[in-house]
Amino acid sequence: MTEAKASKRAVELGADAELYASDQSAKARKVLADAKAYATVAVTRAIIKHGI
Repeated sequence: MTEAKASKRAVELGADAELYASDQSAKARKVLADAKAYATVAVTRAIIKHGI
């Protein structure tokens, strides 16, 4: 493999790694947001059902 091809491949792999990391971070943020939303709904239902 030539040096230019190796360099190009290294850049591509770096970009793929950044994309993967960003995707995983976005998934984690969504899971946290969903959990917070669920907790908010659960607390709201409990307040409605049992009062404060």
